[in-house]
Amino acid sequence: MEDIIEDPAHRWKAHLKNNFLSPRQTQFAFWSLLGMTDKEMAKELAISHDTIRQKVKQALHKYHLKNRTQLVAELIRHKVIEPVMAVVLAVSIAINSVVDMRIGIKREGDPNREPTRTLRRPTTARRIEQTLVIFIIA
Repeated sequence: MEDIIEDPAHRWKAHLKNNFLSPRQTQFAFWSLLGMTDKEMAKELAISHDTIRQKVKQALHKYHLKNRTQLVAELIRHKVIEPVMAVVLAVSIAINSVVDMRIGIKREGDPNREPTRTLRRPTTARRIEQTLVIFIIA
């Protein structure tokens, strides 16, 4: 297994050999950052999605965290997962936010809201991006 993995878009890299998590746990946290589900990870590695859920749960328990977003944020804080180019990442997140605002998604309680249109819960990847905007700016 390689020491460093990188996402296909070359935005993030993760150091698999670290003092915080096992290489597998780090890989699953990294893939969570990329927005992959447990089933997608399981299919990629030809293992059960329950195995992935168990490994992630062990990693969360190790650091007394509640969800994957906190786990990824902790790994970023310890520089286990790093942006390849922080400036490009910050700009792309800012542009993505502007595009989302311009789409015109209507909130509940808006009298002009179409009844069939609903807002989906943000994915883990989206919550991590929102957390990182605060992390990068600070």
